[in-house]
Amino acid sequence: MVGFLQLAGGTNAHTIEGLKKEGLFQTTISPSNPSCALISGIAYGGYARKIVGRVLRSMQSQHGGAASIEDHPEHLLMALREALAL
Repeated sequence: MVGFLQLAGGTNAHTIEGLKKEGLFQTTISPSNPSCALISGIAYGGYARKIVGRVLRSMQSQHGGAASIEDHPEHLLMALREALAL
C-alpha cells in the first residue's frame, strides 16, 4: 500500500466531489505508471478511529509509544481488517 493511514474524520462523499472538481480523483503521478496514484492513503472517521485505535494502543504498548504503524505491518493489517469489518 502506498500512502498513509490517517485516523481523522472529515473524509466523506464531499471529499470525492472536491477531488473530482479539482481533477485529482484517481489521478496518477505519471501516465506511464497508472498504479502510482497522486493522492493515496486511507482515512477513517470517528467510529472507526475508536476501533482501529485499539490496535494502535496495543502496538504502542508492545513496541513503545513512539512506534509507527507503518513500521509494523502486522499491526497495520490488523487495523485494516478491523476497519473493513465495519
